[in-house]
Amino acid sequence: MFISPSFFGYECAVVKRLKELGSIVYFYDDRPSNGFWGKGLLRAHKKLYAYKIKKYYEPIEKQINEIPQIDYLFLLSPEAFPISLLRSIINRNSNVKVILYMWDSLKNKVGTQKYLSYCHSVFTFDPKDKQYAERIQFLPLFYLNEYARIMPKQTYDYEISFIGTAHSDRIVMFNKVRNQVENYGGKTYAYFYLQSKKLFIYRKLTNPYFKKTNISDFRYEPLSSKMTMDVIERSKAILDVQHPNQTGLTMRTLEILGSQRKLITTNAEVRNYDFYNPQNILVVDRDNPVIPQSFMQTPFVPIDECIYKKYSLDGWLNTIFSLS
Repeated sequence: MFISPSFFGYECAVVKRLKELGSIVYFYDDRPSNGFWGKGLLRAHKKLYAYKIKKYYEPIEKQINEIPQIDYLFLLSPEAFPISLLRSIINRNSNVKVILYMWDSLKNKVGTQKYLSYCHSVFTFDPKDKQYAERIQFLPLFYLNEYARIMPKQTYDYEISFIGTAHSDRIVMFNKVRNQVENYGGKTYAYFYLQSKKLFIYRKLTNPYFKKTNISDFRYEPLSSKMTMDVIERSKAILDVQHPNQTGLTMRTLEILGSQRKLITTNAEVRNYDFYNPQNILVVDRDNPVIPQSFMQTPFVPIDECIYKKYSLDGWLNTIFSLS
């Protein structure tokens, strides 16, 4: 049983790979709605959203009760999944192992802490989440197997690219980097995703970093996985700007590792990882990013094959389910 919010198709990739490895997988989206207002109410006013959650999970619970046996209940960054349903699954499946993985910091998902006491294993992408419980295990995110098929090139269309959700100071940060690259004749690419134009208006009113932006600066459909990989393949380096409240590495960081491209990141924590090489990864100040041409001119240094495997989707699943 796999419960996860929809997240740019990553949950589908997890389901697909688990099935390829021989599992029978029952997947349900954690959230009743993935729209702007649904997500907002779930996070800011969950009590007001309680009836919607109840009606959403009623038919799901009936379906779950008809499953003869559940060996694993895998919760991935849940927000809406009812504790009552969690208890029911445990009561009906005496040998079920409950596994929780967080790909958002517990600091940002305070309500998720209520699941901890029911779990046999708890993993997080953020090393600072250990403060909430000693038994929480640190496990970075992963890259999809397709990224390992992206090959090095002799020439690139873009010096630096950015693809991601527009939050915090990301667009301001990218513009600072773009100006430096364009000053020495390089090209850049950016795809800033927002869930809706309503969200743009809200950010425009509440986020000072959006003050000088226009509605046309953003895209309102997520870039497909195929297009994302195409942009990465055509780029010499990728810019990563993590949320200010997170210390764990973004999914994009691992995808860049898998595709053997250079990374420019605001997350200084990357220096503590076994794949860190200053010739491949440049850590910059988010307020004053400086991109030396010397970094852009040196080639990517290949990393040991066992490290690539460790951060792949298969490596991640092996750890989650103790397969190796």
